[in-house]
Amino acid sequence: MDSETLFKKAKELKSQTEQMRTLVALLSEHIEQLNKIDEMMVENKKLAHILEDAMSVDLNNLKQENHHLEALIPTLQQNVDLLESYKKLSEEIKEMRKEIKDND
Repeated sequence: MDSETLFKKAKELKSQTEQMRTLVALLSEHIEQLNKIDEMMVENKKLAHILEDAMSVDLNNLKQENHHLEALIPTLQQNVDLLESYKKLSEEIKEMRKEIKDND
């Protein structure tokens, strides 16, 4: 090989080396970004567990509240029954007063 051919080869190798350095730099950036994404995924999983726990607590609280409300249903029904009885008695009293007034 003559010196010109060697010079061309050396130039090509230098160019290829620069391209490889550029590729290595890009790969390093991508690896860094992937590591950040991985960290974010770990953080998201932690937050998902916290949210899941909070939702579980909320669900348990709702179940307890529902149980308390269901326990009130008989009392509320009794109150409705009493109000209906009161309404009937009130109507009967009005009728009696009317009859008394009519008899006078």
